[in-house]
Amino acid sequence: MAAETNLAKRVDEAKGAGGSTGAVEIRREMAPGGDSLGLVRELVRSNRKRVLVVGHEPDLSMLVAQLIRRHLDQGMLKSMVVGIKVDLPQGGASEELVTAFRFILDPKTLAWTRS
Repeated sequence: MAAETNLAKRVDEAKGAGGSTGAVEIRREMAPGGDSLGLVRELVRSNRKRVLVVGHEPDLSMLVAQLIRRHLDQGMLKSMVVGIKVDLPQGGASEELVTAFRFILDPKTLAWTRS
């Protein structure tokens, strides 16, 4: 994904313009059986604005289901993209995240499903 989106070039350009220092991270929390929801909480608390999370099944489908509070009919397909807005609750004291489903891009049809 990083190669396809020219991430390194875009990060270098953004740094030169005083912008983002985005990077690719490999996180243990995304390994099978890891605490992926805990990782999402950490990313939100650290004010990460745009994050692409890549993982394996069935863990990724379970994470998406927890975040959007519904199951995907066919689970996460290879190359499927799901957009989710994630925030901390007002006051930020709760472990519960405030989420909103935004879209699904189905890789088989390249059709968008929007909320």
